[in-house]
Amino acid sequence: MRGAWISVAMVTACAAPSGLTIEIVATEGVTRVELFIAKHCDGECPGKVAPPATPELPAKLFEVDHAMMWGASVDGDVAGFLIVADGADEQTISLLAAVGYAGDTAVATAMVSDVKIVPGASEYWRIELAEAGALDPASAPEDGAFRLAQWRRPKDDGAPDDETLPSCVVIEHRTDGRTERFAIGPETDEDCDAVMSQPECRPWSYRATATTSGSIDQANCITMGSVGTRNACLASGPACSEVTVLPQTCSRVTDDYCVTAQLCECPTWDPDCLLTRAKTAAYWKCVIPLDAQGAPCTTPTTITGVSVCDVVGFGAPSAASCTAVRIHELGPTIGPFGGIADFVRSKLEITHNSPPDLIDLEWMGMPTVAGEMALLSLDLDNLRHIVIPLLISFEPNGCAPAYCEPFFDSTTDVALACATTPPAPAMCQAQSPCPSGPLCGNMCCGTGEQCIDDVCHCGTGPACTDGECAAGAPGPCGMQCCGGNTGVDCLF
Repeated sequence: MRGAWISVAMVTACAAPSGLTIEIVATEGVTRVELFIAKHCDGECPGKVAPPATPELPAKLFEVDHAMMWGASVDGDVAGFLIVADGADEQTISLLAAVGYAGDTAVATAMVSDVKIVPGASEYWRIELAEAGALDPASAPEDGAFRLAQWRRPKDDGAPDDETLPSCVVIEHRTDGRTERFAIGPETDEDCDAVMSQPECRPWSYRATATTSGSIDQANCITMGSVGTRNACLASGPACSEVTVLPQTCSRVTDDYCVTAQLCECPTWDPDCLLTRAKTAAYWKCVIPLDAQGAPCTTPTTITGVSVCDVVGFGAPSAASCTAVRIHELGPTIGPFGGIADFVRSKLEITHNSPPDLIDLEWMGMPTVAGEMALLSLDLDNLRHIVIPLLISFEPNGCAPAYCEPFFDSTTDVALACATTPPAPAMCQAQSPCPSGPLCGNMCCGTGEQCIDDVCHCGTGPACTDGECAAGAPGPCGMQCCGGNTGVDCLF
């Protein structure tokens, strides 16, 4: 979603001009509504958010690229908005969210995903707000309930929070026994903490004070550590604090990024050393063909059907699957990873990304004798990552098709720790304040259920929406849902 591709205006109730007219139906006490038109997080997206005075919570992350807050007063029982697409192409809003305020307190919300805006068309929607309580990580929401955390960027001079800018908001919804969170923040300051003097080490955590390293964006060194029971070579960086100055250290970043063993042999994150060591490590190589004069045979050069995610496990059995592929040019930091590697004279873009199947690449620019090096982040479904080098070679080969090929020396590389080690499950005993199961994220699991990656599970399946999670096997944790209307008898 590009900036300034969509326009929003306040409208009078029941107006129906060209565009999408939305009437937000307020709950009792709501006097104004804030509208969010959000895109999926692009770049460093840790999958967690930390509102003020709140621990990090798992969430789906979204960004807004409008510079000002979009709000409307409630007239009667509705607040009206008109959304118009700029240009002639149909546009899709990844997440449209509304938050209702009683005074300065967020008390209601509504969300719609994948909203299409058709130029020249006229549509009319009415969306009803649902009451929402305050987000409380220490307790579980009731089924069907919404809860909210909302805050604004503080003014630098200590004055009241800046109400001209978009809010940050975390919307929590529990349905059918499962809790989902959606975090929305401005793309220029995702956690609304006004820490702008230097790159934030935890851009989705409000004024982070932890002493461990932050995000992959600032990672500039590698340390040996462990993931589960396996040794690993891990992306690391300076200790993270956005409120105090900490000694310069090399600590593993918040999320696990496992790099290949040979890259660990570079004493610092030195591009010259890394380029040399990459050719002896597990890596991908892409060949861009040149003509007899040394010019690219085609501009841009496309490479389709690259099975990058097949390297998860480097041919060894894997406990994780690839969910996305991101790229970053070799530089002073390991990240941030995104869709484009931007070199001095060229760029390489991931134009199609549908792991675990195939990706398409597009190269454009001027070739170099030495070639280029990028890093691929293979994002796994256990919320870990494998970082492997991608070498780009420019070869005068009679304009044969461009291609990519893997070079893997071993199936025992330490990078495999991130793929072969699933998240460690929590025990299933009751944990305060939960009466019968462990605390999981901000919800309580049921009897016999265990918390895996902040989601309640019965055995390897989802949490029970009916009946209970019974053992059916030795051990304290349940293995299957039984009783109630499940049709399965509980065997204790």
